[in-house]
Amino acid sequence: MTGNLTPEEARALSTAFADETASGTRSSHVEPRQFDRPQRLSVTELAELRERLRKALPDIARELAPAMRGAPAMELVEVTEVHAETIAQGLVEPFALLRFEVDRQPGWMVWDCKAALATLDIALGAAESTESSPRAFTSIERAMFPRIASAALTKLAKLLGLNVGNFTCVQLHESVGHWRQGGDKAEPQRLCVTLAIEGPGGTSQWRVLLPGVGPAPRAATKNDKAPALPAHLGEIAVEVHARLGASEVPLAQLLALEVGDVIPLGLPQGAQLEVLVENEPCLRATLGRSQGRIALRVTSTERPKIDA
Repeated sequence: MTGNLTPEEARALSTAFADETASGTRSSHVEPRQFDRPQRLSVTELAELRERLRKALPDIARELAPAMRGAPAMELVEVTEVHAETIAQGLVEPFALLRFEVDRQPGWMVWDCKAALATLDIALGAAESTESSPRAFTSIERAMFPRIASAALTKLAKLLGLNVGNFTCVQLHESVGHWRQGGDKAEPQRLCVTLAIEGPGGTSQWRVLLPGVGPAPRAATKNDKAPALPAHLGEIAVEVHARLGASEVPLAQLLALEVGDVIPLGLPQGAQLEVLVENEPCLRATLGRSQGRIALRVTSTERPKIDA
């Protein structure tokens, strides 16, 4: 451990470890997190989604039965949250990808290209597949691919309360698209559902990245209270400051500044300010006065979106 801890932080850590030792318990697992890419679903909510999807697998598999001449065996491998840009990691052209939209937000499904070609062979009437390696789809296969997968994806999405549409077959990186194409509602977070499928071509996986999946809304009640902070953390001081704006000026103008000069900050009058806690944007506020001092009125406790 480095020596960058403040005395308050050191005492908090010491107290936490002492409490664990006294109780005879020790945490056996630490959930990996990237704090620049915050997750929206709790461990409990993800577990509930896994159970719902696991129970629905037979219904999802039946949507593939016409193309595969029988419902394939299907297994839920994982349900987690990922950054949308991970969709392109490891993809080697030509790949088998189906792009779709949920409320104008792009989503993707990646399938092993060899397995996709084998399924297309069977769907197009072949007695058995003869494909041995990935290749670019023919025009007929490109038209057929969305028809095969869209019904199963629609069933999966509806289970999560989502409506999918605008399916497009993609085999090149330049056509994959980007999460920022979702417009003013664009956000990078995606629910990633990985399914193992036993079908033509052997065992393969679907990796589905779905937008628009977040915590279930809950009506507020009078008894709602903020979660209690552990006692050993209560006295730790954090730095809070508001970002009023910034301006870039040439060095010559900076050196020529005199008393009374005005430097515009580029922030419209009445605009909301960004409030930072330990240099991380956490709140929105407006500028005002309280008891004769400049003050901030908090207008939103929703953490601002982070472009990555």
